[in-house]
Amino acid sequence: MKNPFVILAKWVKNLERIHKLFLFCALIESIILIITQLVGVTNYSQKREIVSKNTLIFYTILFALSVAFGFFFAVRIVISRNMYQYVTFTICTILLTGYAIYEIATLYSNPRIIVLFCVIIVFDVIYLFLLNRMLTSFRFAFFSIAGGSHLMKSLYRIWSIIVSQMQLDVMVNVVLLCALAFYSSKISDAYLWINLLVVVLDIASIVIGYIGIKREHKNMTKFFLIIVFLQPIYDIVKTILIWTEEKQDTTIPLTIMICFGIIIRTILIIFGIKAYKNFGKGLKYRLSSEYVSSGWFTTKQSGRVQYGLLDQNTESENGRKADSNSELDDEDTENDGSKSSTSSSIQTSD
Repeated sequence: MKNPFVILAKWVKNLERIHKLFLFCALIESIILIITQLVGVTNYSQKREIVSKNTLIFYTILFALSVAFGFFFAVRIVISRNMYQYVTFTICTILLTGYAIYEIATLYSNPRIIVLFCVIIVFDVIYLFLLNRMLTSFRFAFFSIAGGSHLMKSLYRIWSIIVSQMQLDVMVNVVLLCALAFYSSKISDAYLWINLLVVVLDIASIVIGYIGIKREHKNMTKFFLIIVFLQPIYDIVKTILIWTEEKQDTTIPLTIMICFGIIIRTILIIFGIKAYKNFGKGLKYRLSSEYVSSGWFTTKQSGRVQYGLLDQNTESENGRKADSNSELDDEDTENDGSKSSTSSSIQTSD
């Protein structure tokens, strides 16, 4: 069995420079987030905090999950080479950083932590600076699948947006539902188990939706759209319950997270319906052919492009062979025609 660290080192070595720089920035940003949270915990241990212990645990869990999902999101961007996923990552990073700065400034009131988050803003500027270069590096992978057809480019664009929103939805909703489970555990054990059940259902529905849209399975896609539609309703009900209870430190942050999750779900519903209407137009073949990796569950992106080029070269080679064969057939026909005319002239002379 091969050493996973050797495989990882070889994978990183084969990446383009721009992708290495992006992953390096994402890693450093994750480390800064962890340091920031450790500083907050230190402040609590030194009894300089202005928040409750439960609130501190709440934010520690959210930070840990956000860092883990954020870095995973960055790695998946490089693996899948999804340009829309990078745009989504950049926008969400900026929004979440602004929100985090507000929360840290409000709850901890520690200038050192504010400085750390200002450093994260620098990374956001770097992501914006890398935007054009990253999109250019991903564009070849996009056209290697979509080709030159305007219809196919439109279909594949919708698919790419759906995949990026699915991964973002999993990240945001798992963090949100875990936060709601933590909040509900202080109210009732039943609320806790309901939230954990919703987490499992959310992940399962995303997987079913991914497979259903990719394979153009109508029943699976319908089930996915129904669950995606019901999730915001559940979030709204939870928001009402939160505000009807006694107001806590986590009430406003939870409400903001719920609103953000509803926006993502709305985008996912819109593009999911568009994808459903496009069933039977040829994208299924492109996504299931041998040179297309899943963009989520597999990691053979470089192989996808290589196989795609091989397929295109094979098709063009076959086309050239067909043309040459047709030319030979034409020559044979002309030769046969000349032979027949010669024989007929000989017979006439006789």
